[in-house]
Amino acid sequence: ESEGYPLSYRITVRKVGTVSSWLHGLRIGDTIRLRPPAGDFTLDPETAPVSLVLLAGGVGVTPLAAMFHRRVVNRDVPTVLLHQCRDRDAQPLRQELSRAAASSGGHCSYHSHYTRLEPRSPITAADITTRVASWEHSQYFLCGPPGFMDAMVALLAALNIPDERVRYESFGPSSVKANTPL
Repeated sequence: ESEGYPLSYRITVRKVGTVSSWLHGLRIGDTIRLRPPAGDFTLDPETAPVSLVLLAGGVGVTPLAAMFHRRVVNRDVPTVLLHQCRDRDAQPLRQELSRAAASSGGHCSYHSHYTRLEPRSPITAADITTRVASWEHSQYFLCGPPGFMDAMVALLAALNIPDERVRYESFGPSSVKANTPL
């Protein structure tokens, strides 16, 4: 156990392909072989940003949810999670993240943005500049499908956020254009 987290792995899988369909067919007690998590899309414990902004598109919220939960528990860095989805039915982890934000004593906040519900509310520059106290000095993490990623990279560039403060992980065929991809 580490900082209140049990020693375990958690995955969130949306059933959309061969592997995810196979995973959804597993039953309690089934045995599978796994490798440990790997990659560079992580919070750097050596660097404490003024604040953290997590920008999620759809199921891209999955890796950001772990970061958000860590900030809720540690209460060391103010954190804002902006989650854009088509609608509530396509919004994974909404209730869980809302409860976590409510338990943070105002230290962390979670905001939903919908692109197919009226009124439509995709994430905008105003959402960042009004919800993040030190947005100019924040560290940004982005994860989502290609169109979302392109829009968020352009939005942050328009806000003059330096590339070295933007980290991202994309899935699917991505065309993200930034100078510091992971």
